[in-house]
Parts: sequence; structure tokens; C-alpha cells
Amino acid sequence: MEEWLKIKLEKANELIEKEEHNEAIRIFIEALELTSVPDELLQIRNSLAYLYQTLGEHTEAIPHYIAALAIVNDISEPDNLDIENRAHIYSSLGNSYILKGELKTASESFSNAIKNYIEIVEGNENIKAFLALNHFNLASIFITKKDLYQAKKELKESIRLYDELIEANQLNFLPYSANTLASLAQVFEDDDDYHTAFIHLKKSADQFSRLSESEPGKYLAYLAATYNNMAINQKQLDYEGKAAQYFEESLKIYKLLNEKTDGAYSPFLAATYNSLGVLYTDLENKDKGIDYYNNALEIYTVLSDKSPNEYMHYKATCLHNLGVIYDEKKEYDEALSYYMKAMEMRKELAEKEESSFTLDLCVTLLNIVTLYHTRMEIDQDLKLQQAAMDIIEDVERRLFYVPDDMPVIKSMKSDVEYFKEFFTEISY
Repeated sequence: MEEWLKIKLEKANELIEKEEHNEAIRIFIEALELTSVPDELLQIRNSLAYLYQTLGEHTEAIPHYIAALAIVNDISEPDNLDIENRAHIYSSLGNSYILKGELKTASESFSNAIKNYIEIVEGNENIKAFLALNHFNLASIFITKKDLYQAKKELKESIRLYDELIEANQLNFLPYSANTLASLAQVFEDDDDYHTAFIHLKKSADQFSRLSESEPGKYLAYLAATYNNMAINQKQLDYEGKAAQYFEESLKIYKLLNEKTDGAYSPFLAATYNSLGVLYTDLENKDKGIDYYNNALEIYTVLSDKSPNEYMHYKATCLHNLGVIYDEKKEYDEALSYYMKAMEMRKELAEKEESSFTLDLCVTLLNIVTLYHTRMEIDQDLKLQQAAMDIIEDVERRLFYVPDDMPVIKSMKSDVEYFKEFFTEISY
């Protein structure tokens, strides 16, 4: 390498270390015009592609990766290092194409990277890691395309490679393995195979648990999230007892993390309390459900005071659900109190985002009407008649322009017609 070119490249690399990427790009582009040596051009093209990719300018990165690939492909008798370079370039191209949304080309790039890595993987642990990552990346494309069979195939191969690395005491790959297992579990759930999904979730949890023992601050949150997913999985399988157990494990970790981070995990803690409230209500343990909902409500109240746009609808949902439980317990005054609070919040939300919150509001309004209907049949209290009619008219107006192409909408409109007739004709 000519001395002046060497100086330029050293200067560009110094700028990269300082994160002065645009200035480094300028120097590398100048250097392109100053050499025709393939190895030097390959170094410059790869550097330019990397810098553009770092800046998020993937359209600019791709031509440099392609130019670098052409240089490697011109080598008549490539050695292992050349094949490795080619594989790395294909892998980087795949990432750029994904970020541009060009999934077909990205898939081809990852497939070519895999073919090249396979040629040189024997006995090379580093290459095995790159190979596992590219199988994972290819799987992500198949997941996006809803090709679950191919996604499973690629993820299983990625896991197999990570297992080999871990068995060889390459424990730094445990996080990648745990994440890949979780992804495979999600694919099985998307394919309605919850039993197999749970097997992979359990393996993922075991690995995150192992990681948490050495780095709790880094991996406990992942473990809590995995327990949460295991709980949801078991609930889908109607194993409510197991679901409660895993939600409780998740809750325990989120409590610990929340204490250590001055409330940073409050949203996760509230969501887990809420999930337990739903679960225990389904299990007919209404008092326990109420306790968990109240815990969630307490946190969501604090969060919604600080960030109403983000958390008010969660608070409203807690209030609504508490109303439902007290309604089922026939504690009607308590139920109405919660419904009314939920209604006021949902009205405010619907005014801001009608399309997002109108149906939630109508559900609460119809529950109030249903409660009035029950009270009138018990107490024969005609004072509730006008209040119910006012709410029915409000719901009817809100649903008028909502197409009834979903069963829930048809059901709500049918309820409106029934209650309108009931409260119009009722007399004692």
C-alpha cells in the first residue's frame, strides 16, 4: 500500500473512532480514486458500506457492499478468508435489504451467506456463531411472510448451532440461544401448537434464569417476560393453575426490579397485576381478582397522572373490570361506582381518539344499562328508566356509523334494540 493511501485510511479510521462518520466517508471516497488494488478497494468499499449502514443510509450502503462482493467473486481460487469475507458481505447486504423492506432480496442474501459460512464452518466456532445468526435472520423473513414451516426450520437450525457453542463452553451465546428459543415458541403459538411452544419457552426461561444468576440487572427482566409468556401459554391451554404460578413468578421479579430502579418497571408490574386479576376472576376467585385489579389500578393511577395519553385507557379498563366483578357479585352500588368512573375516562378518551376508544366506551355504557335493567327487575325503580334511555340513545348514536361486520358490533347493536324496547315499554 502506498504511504499516502495508508495515511488517508489511518485518518479515516481515527475519525470512525471519534464517530465523525460523515468526514470519514469523505476521506474513503477520495481514497477510492487513488487505488486500483483489489484488496485495498475491498477494504475501502466495506468501510464505506459499514459507515452508511451505521448512519441508517442503507440505499447508499448497498452499492458499496455489491462492489465489495464483485471484488471477492473475481478471486479465481478463494481461500477460507475470502469465503468468510464473501459470507460477511452477503449477511450485511441482507440486513440492509431488510431495513429497506426488500424481503425477497434480503432472503437471497442471507441464503447466500449461509451457503458460504457452511463451506468453512467445520471446526470454526466463530463461523458457527455467524451461521446461527443468519439462520435466525432468514427465519425472521419467513415469519414476516407467514411461512411458519420454513421459519421453524431456520430457527431450529440456529438453536442447534447455539447448543453446540454452549456445549463447547461458549457461554456468551446463551442470550442468543434464549432469544431464539423464545422466537421459535412464538412461531409454534402462531401455528396454534401451544404444547410445543411451551417446551421452547421453558428452555428459554431456564437459560435466562441461568444468565440472571450471574447478571441479574441485565437478564431478570427477560426472565420475567418469559414467565409472563409461559403464563399466557398455559392459560391458552386452560391450565389456569399453572398460568397463575408463572404470572406470580413474573410478578415477583417485576416487584424486585421496580424497587431497584425507582419505579421504572411500574408498567410491567401493573400489567402483571391486571393479568392476575383477569385470571382469578375467570377462576371464580373474585375477591382475589379484586385485590389484583386494585393493585394494578393504584399503579395505573400514578402513571396516568404523569402520562395520561399513554396510561389513562389502562386505568379505565381496570375500573371497568372492577365494575364487572362487583356486578357479578351483585354488589350493584359498588359496580355502578366503578362503571361511572370508567365511563367518564372512556368518554374523554373517545373525544380525543374516537376510532380507538368508542367501542370501549359503548361496552361500559351497555354494562351500566344492563345493571339498570337488573335493578329495575329487582326493585321496580322507574327512576332508572330515563337514565337508561339517555345512555341507550348515546350508544345508538355512537354505533350508528360503525359497520357491523364483526360479531361484537352486531351483538352490541342487538342489545341496544332490546334495551330500547324494554325501557320504552316498562311500567309498574
